[in-house]
Amino acid sequence: MKLMSLVQQLVETNQKGSPLSFLQSKALFLNILEEITLLMKVKDYQNIASILTYIQENFTKNITVNEIANECNWDRRKLSYVFEKRMGVSPHVYLTDLRIQKSKMLLRSSDFSIKEIADRVGYTDYFYFSRVFKKVTGLSPSIFRKQMN
Repeated sequence: MKLMSLVQQLVETNQKGSPLSFLQSKALFLNILEEITLLMKVKDYQNIASILTYIQENFTKNITVNEIANECNWDRRKLSYVFEKRMGVSPHVYLTDLRIQKSKMLLRSSDFSIKEIADRVGYTDYFYFSRVFKKVTGLSPSIFRKQMN
Protein backbone atom coordinates (compact mmCIF):
# COMPACT_ATOMS: atom_id res chain seq x y z
CA MET A 1 0.00 0.00 0.00
CA LYS A 2 2.73 2.43 0.98
CA LEU A 3 4.89 1.53 -2.02
CA MET A 4 2.02 2.08 -4.45
CA SER A 5 1.29 5.45 -2.84
CA LEU A 6 4.93 6.51 -3.23
CA VAL A 7 4.97 5.46 -6.89
CA GLN A 8 1.77 7.41 -7.52
CA GLN A 9 3.26 10.48 -5.82
CA LEU A 10 6.39 10.13 -7.95
CA VAL A 11 4.35 10.03 -11.17
CA GLU A 12 2.30 13.06 -10.12
CA THR A 13 5.41 15.02 -9.09
CA ASN A 14 7.13 14.26 -12.41
CA GLN A 15 4.11 15.51 -14.33
CA LYS A 16 4.19 18.92 -12.59
CA GLY A 17 7.45 19.99 -14.21
CA SER A 18 8.10 22.68 -11.62
CA PRO A 19 11.67 23.59 -10.58
CA LEU A 20 11.26 21.75 -7.27
CA SER A 21 9.72 18.66 -8.85
CA PHE A 22 13.15 17.24 -9.73
CA LEU A 23 14.26 17.30 -6.07
CA GLN A 24 10.90 16.03 -4.87
CA SER A 25 11.06 13.21 -7.42
CA LYS A 26 14.55 12.29 -6.31
CA ALA A 27 13.45 12.14 -2.66
CA LEU A 28 10.41 10.02 -3.56
CA PHE A 29 12.58 7.70 -5.66
CA LEU A 30 14.92 7.17 -2.72
CA ASN A 31 11.91 6.42 -0.50
CA ILE A 32 10.71 3.87 -3.07
CA LEU A 33 14.14 2.21 -3.08
CA GLU A 34 14.05 2.05 0.72
CA GLU A 35 10.61 0.43 0.65
CA ILE A 36 11.72 -2.12 -1.93
CA THR A 37 14.77 -2.94 0.18
CA LEU A 38 12.53 -3.48 3.18
CA LEU A 39 10.17 -5.68 1.18
CA MET A 40 13.08 -7.83 0.06
CA LYS A 41 13.45 -9.08 3.60
CA VAL A 42 11.32 -12.10 2.76
CA LYS A 43 11.13 -13.47 6.27
CA ASP A 44 9.54 -10.32 7.66
CA TYR A 45 7.28 -10.07 4.61
CA GLN A 46 6.02 -13.63 5.10
CA ASN A 47 5.49 -12.93 8.79
CA ILE A 48 3.44 -9.84 7.96
CA ALA A 49 1.32 -11.97 5.63
CA SER A 50 0.69 -14.44 8.46
CA ILE A 51 -0.12 -11.58 10.84
CA LEU A 52 -2.60 -10.12 8.33
CA THR A 53 -4.19 -13.54 7.95
CA TYR A 54 -4.47 -13.92 11.71
CA ILE A 55 -6.07 -10.47 12.04
CA GLN A 56 -8.52 -11.17 9.19
CA GLU A 57 -9.56 -14.48 10.74
CA ASN A 58 -9.83 -13.20 14.32
CA PHE A 59 -10.93 -9.56 14.21
CA THR A 60 -14.39 -10.66 15.38
CA LYS A 61 -12.84 -11.67 18.68
CA ASN A 62 -11.69 -9.14 21.23
CA ILE A 63 -8.00 -9.48 20.22
CA THR A 64 -5.23 -7.03 21.08
CA VAL A 65 -1.84 -6.29 19.55
CA ASN A 66 -0.23 -8.18 22.46
CA GLU A 67 -2.30 -11.26 21.65
CA ILE A 68 -1.44 -10.98 17.95
CA ALA A 69 2.26 -10.76 18.82
CA ASN A 70 2.02 -13.75 21.18
CA GLU A 71 0.15 -15.81 18.60
CA CYS A 72 2.79 -15.07 15.96
CA ASN A 73 5.71 -15.53 18.39
CA TRP A 74 6.91 -11.94 18.09
CA ASP A 75 7.79 -9.26 20.59
CA ARG A 76 4.96 -6.68 20.61
CA ARG A 77 7.30 -3.76 19.89
CA LYS A 78 9.02 -5.54 17.01
CA LEU A 79 5.67 -6.55 15.56
CA SER A 80 4.42 -2.96 15.74
CA TYR A 81 7.61 -1.58 14.19
CA VAL A 82 7.82 -4.06 11.31
CA PHE A 83 4.07 -3.97 10.65
CA GLU A 84 4.02 -0.19 10.48
CA LYS A 85 7.09 -0.14 8.23
CA ARG A 86 5.43 -2.57 5.80
CA MET A 87 1.79 -1.50 6.00
CA GLY A 88 2.10 2.22 6.72
CA VAL A 89 -0.12 1.97 9.82
CA SER A 90 0.22 0.35 13.21
CA PRO A 91 -1.42 -3.04 13.84
CA HIS A 92 -3.87 -1.35 16.21
CA VAL A 93 -4.94 1.19 13.55
CA TYR A 94 -5.21 -1.60 10.95
CA LEU A 95 -7.37 -3.72 13.28
CA THR A 96 -9.58 -0.76 14.17
CA ASP A 97 -10.00 0.21 10.53
CA LEU A 98 -10.91 -3.36 9.59
CA ARG A 99 -13.51 -3.52 12.35
CA ILE A 100 -15.01 -0.16 11.41
CA GLN A 101 -15.18 -1.12 7.70
CA LYS A 102 -16.96 -4.37 8.58
CA SER A 103 -19.32 -2.57 10.95
CA LYS A 104 -20.20 -0.03 8.22
CA MET A 105 -21.06 -2.91 5.93
CA LEU A 106 -23.27 -4.47 8.61
CA LEU A 107 -24.94 -1.14 9.39
CA ARG A 108 -25.81 -0.71 5.70
CA SER A 109 -26.88 -4.26 4.94
CA SER A 110 -28.41 -5.75 8.09
CA ASP A 111 -31.03 -5.15 10.72
CA PHE A 112 -28.72 -6.16 13.58
CA SER A 113 -28.78 -3.87 16.57
CA ILE A 114 -25.73 -1.70 17.06
CA LYS A 115 -24.82 -3.78 20.11
CA GLU A 116 -24.96 -6.96 17.98
CA ILE A 117 -22.79 -5.32 15.33
CA ALA A 118 -20.27 -4.25 17.98
CA ASP A 119 -20.11 -7.87 19.18
CA ARG A 120 -19.75 -9.19 15.63
CA VAL A 121 -16.74 -6.98 14.90
CA GLY A 122 -14.87 -7.72 18.11
CA TYR A 123 -16.01 -5.03 20.55
CA THR A 124 -17.41 -6.33 23.82
CA ASP A 125 -18.27 -2.83 25.04
CA TYR A 126 -21.02 -1.20 22.97
CA PHE A 127 -20.20 2.30 24.27
CA TYR A 128 -16.52 1.95 23.42
CA PHE A 129 -17.46 0.74 19.93
CA SER A 130 -19.70 3.79 19.48
CA ARG A 131 -16.90 6.15 20.58
CA VAL A 132 -14.37 4.52 18.24
CA PHE A 133 -16.85 4.48 15.35
CA LYS A 134 -17.62 8.17 15.81
CA LYS A 135 -13.93 9.04 16.13
CA VAL A 136 -13.11 7.25 12.85
CA THR A 137 -16.17 8.20 10.78
CA GLY A 138 -17.33 11.43 12.38
CA LEU A 139 -20.79 9.94 12.92
CA SER A 140 -22.34 7.75 15.56
CA PRO A 141 -23.33 4.28 14.34
CA SER A 142 -27.05 5.10 14.54
CA ILE A 143 -26.69 8.32 12.54
CA PHE A 144 -24.48 6.53 10.01
CA ARG A 145 -27.20 3.88 9.57
CA LYS A 146 -29.92 6.52 9.12
CA GLN A 147 -27.87 8.36 6.48
CA MET A 148 -27.15 5.15 4.57
CA ASN A 149 -30.79 4.03 4.48
